[in-house]
Amino acid sequence: MSISIVIVNYNTKEITSRCVDSFLYNRVDDNDVEIIIVDNASTDGSSIYLQEKYSQRENIRIILNEKNLGFGLANNIGVKVAKGNYIAFANSDTYVESFNFKNLITCFEEQKNIGALSCKILYPNGSIQTLGFNFPSLWNDFKLNALFWNYKFMKKIRYRKYKNKGLIERDWVSGCFFICKKELFKEVNGFDSSIFMYAEDLDICARFFSLGCRNFVYDKEQIYHLHGQSSINSKVSFKKMLKSKKNYYYVMRKNKLVIWPGVIYLMHLIHLIGLFLFKRFRQILLK
Repeated sequence: MSISIVIVNYNTKEITSRCVDSFLYNRVDDNDVEIIIVDNASTDGSSIYLQEKYSQRENIRIILNEKNLGFGLANNIGVKVAKGNYIAFANSDTYVESFNFKNLITCFEEQKNIGALSCKILYPNGSIQTLGFNFPSLWNDFKLNALFWNYKFMKKIRYRKYKNKGLIERDWVSGCFFICKKELFKEVNGFDSSIFMYAEDLDICARFFSLGCRNFVYDKEQIYHLHGQSSINSKVSFKKMLKSKKNYYYVMRKNKLVIWPGVIYLMHLIHLIGLFLFKRFRQILLK
């Protein structure tokens, strides 16, 4: 078994099914692939739905957790039973069209120090969602918060004339999809189980980096990401956004990524509060 794809499901059975089917039918490579679905104690009938649909598939394994263990720990559980030499992590709200794993495996064979390898992440309309990220810094996070660097309207400007470059080194890549060697994943003890959700991708990429590995994006392969639909039944509240910022701060401190993590955290808090107040004020005006 060369590649194990781990997909965590939580109350998104139809979206997860679309993701699984795309990896089954929309790949153009002939790699030996298994798919491991880890259900985080869904309450929407996911367990029955997925078991009935894929029970005859020998290359699909479904793990049913007794409670919601969070994104990172659920992925770790999937890796424990994985047979592949490479592990691909895919959010349930992703899907592929004409995807070729062989090109990604070739990158590992030619570039020996790869930690996490992602591809070009697209919105469903085909525009670029992400090509990886820079590690936190005063300048990078100023752009994120003051210049809205990661907002969709800004990305339309940034990427409007983008041309593929092949293998691109990035500090860290999106957790919605990346592939790594199983032995490396185990060497860093997998995802940090204390992070329930958000910033676990930054954390594991930082730990790969600390071992001398580098993280990359191969932009000649692409995956579509619905962005946020993997938690479709949970509203993105201020509380959840705040939790994501707290995790970001935790990861910065844990991995010693910046000298002043508190300053960067404060920048994000000011941005978040300002955004929340703007939305509330807008809601009042529209009433």
